[in-house]
Order: sequence, then C-alpha cells, then structure tokens
Amino acid sequence: MHYIFKNYIRNMIVSVLIMLAFSVQLFASDETVTVIKHTAKGDEKLLIDSSAEKYYLGYGDYVTGISDLSSLHHLKTVEIEGTAFLHDFSFLADCSQLKTLVIRECTIDDFDFLLKLAELENLVLQSVRCSSYPDIEGMKCLDYFEMSDSGVIDTCWLEDPPQTVKVLNLAYNAIQKIDIHKYPSVNKIILTGNPLERTELPAKFSTGDDVYTELPEQYRKFVR
Repeated sequence: MHYIFKNYIRNMIVSVLIMLAFSVQLFASDETVTVIKHTAKGDEKLLIDSSAEKYYLGYGDYVTGISDLSSLHHLKTVEIEGTAFLHDFSFLADCSQLKTLVIRECTIDDFDFLLKLAELENLVLQSVRCSSYPDIEGMKCLDYFEMSDSGVIDTCWLEDPPQTVKVLNLAYNAIQKIDIHKYPSVNKIILTGNPLERTELPAKFSTGDDVYTELPEQYRKFVR
C-alpha cells in the first residue's frame, strides 16, 4: 500500500511538472516572436516581446536584411542607423502600421517600401545616401518629413507633399533656390545650412543656426 501511494505521488508530481513545462512554453510563445536578422556570417534569431512598439538597429551591426518584422503587430517605431551593409529596406513594406520611421547614416537602394507605409506620421532621413528621392505624395497621414544632410540639391521632387505635412526639415543640404510660394499648407520649413541665394524669406522658412530651437517641440526628439 505504501509503495502504491509513493508511486501515485511520484506520478502526480511528474504530471504537474509536465503541465508546468507546457504552460511555460505556451506562455513564452504568446509573449515573444522570432525575428530573423541576416548577416554576412549567417542568420541570427532574435526573440522580441510581441507587444514591442519600437525596434532599433544600430552601429556596429553587420546586418544585411531582416525577416519577419511584420510579426510584431504592435510595432509603431523603427529606428535604423549606421548599418553599412544594409541597403535593401524592402522588409519595412510589411510593417504597414508604422507611425515613425527614422533612418540615419545609411545607403538606401530605393524608396519603394514607403508606398506601403500609408499610416506613417513621421519620416526622418538623416545623412542618407540614395540614387533617388522618396515619393511622399501618397502618405496621407504624414505630419513631419525630414531629409537632412543628404545631398539634396533642389526641391523639384517635392512638388506635392500631403496636405497633412506641417513641418519640412531640409537642413544641411545643397539647396540654392526654393519657391517661397510652394507648400502653402506647411507651417515650418527648415533650411538651415543650405547655400541659399535668397536671404530674405517668409517667416515660416527658417535658416537659424540651431535646428533644435527652430523645430516645434514635438519634433525635437529627432535632432542628433
């Protein structure tokens, strides 16, 4: 009888442990998602909190691509900077719910992925190298657009920004001429650091030395 009781207890303990292990695994699968980071040395699996709202990829990372970022359904912000080996940003097209995209010191093959980011509110491109300019005309939620220190020579490509855009930051480029009658719906246009031929500009055109103070407060977080 004692032997049977001991076996019963032991079996109960084993059953409980199995159930706990299964529960932990199930819980973990609900709480994390796997994102694949492709590098020159091979693929790396990243376990990321499924409720994550921001993803950052930065300096010193030899990443050449990202897969399954779209599995982060709560993702609102992506920030990528200084990734010398990452030129193809097409993986971002799957993140249609993004509100803010920041890309710094990167080479961008093309901007086709932006066509899928219809909900984007802030697009920040700083010190980027590219062979074409982004088309933001169809981005009907865009509020802040920045393309600074990126070798921009004119604004012909920026003929029809969405009516929602309130601030254009084109600081530290090579712009010499700008039509002051363009962008009637834009509240602020930052042109600091450009070799402008015309020095007298309407008040909404800013050429002050300190971009940070010239920007409305809600956009100052993007200044580097």
